[in-house]
Amino acid sequence: MKYVYVLTSTKNDLYYEQALMSVWSLRYHMKDAEVIVLVDNKTKESFKDEKRAELKELAQIISVDFDDSVSNVERSRLIKTAIPDYVKGDFLYIDCDTVIADDLSSINEIKGDAGGVLDGHSLLDEHVHKNYFIERDKRLGFHGTLAEGFNFNGGLVFFRDTETGRALFKNWNEVWKYSAYEKHDLHDQSALNEANYRIGLKMVQLPGEWNCQLSHGGLEFLKNAKIVQSRQNQKTKRQYRNGKAGYLEYFRSRKQKPKKSRTCHEK
Repeated sequence: MKYVYVLTSTKNDLYYEQALMSVWSLRYHMKDAEVIVLVDNKTKESFKDEKRAELKELAQIISVDFDDSVSNVERSRLIKTAIPDYVKGDFLYIDCDTVIADDLSSINEIKGDAGGVLDGHSLLDEHVHKNYFIERDKRLGFHGTLAEGFNFNGGLVFFRDTETGRALFKNWNEVWKYSAYEKHDLHDQSALNEANYRIGLKMVQLPGEWNCQLSHGGLEFLKNAKIVQSRQNQKTKRQYRNGKAGYLEYFRSRKQKPKKSRTCHEK
């Protein structure tokens, strides 16, 4: 199993530092793991600066060339949704804004060709962003969210190098390009869930500890977390401070089980 990151970064952001922290924590728990960081050509060029050189000592760097007119966001999404074009074999994609909290080798025991963790550790009906997800899909002409009854979080994607796994990424790449260039929506999570819908809802649900989302109900999984996702945008912070978004909705949702998605323990 390979562990894959995607990094597009300049000296004016902290994405490099996030990636370095995540990869270092992965090495701490798995010193012999095969870690690959996919970068764009501009990001690779920035590694010539000694302050941004350490990542090369911790992971294999694979660079993808883009025209100068392509933005960093586009570069990131175009690489992320096409990882099988650059990495052969099974892999676990991990967002850079994470900390690895345990050995990840048990991912090899997961049954299924592709999988992820519920966004917000919550079913759609209990999700604080339910209306946003539904309206977004409606605007884009997508059906994945309602068909599945939840959203898979795009911060972690389990991939087997099988026909189904490759079909997921092929559709993800195509759907994201449509979303970005026809509908002007650069988010990749909506495209991921639509891609899953188009391949017949084949993604399996991984336990929450594989992508513990602290800003969205992840406290339940923190004790046994494998991967902790720390991202928290300003809107989310304001919602929690103002009491408009809490953890109760997510804890209640854990008493229910999605009806339409296979879990990682099913064959």
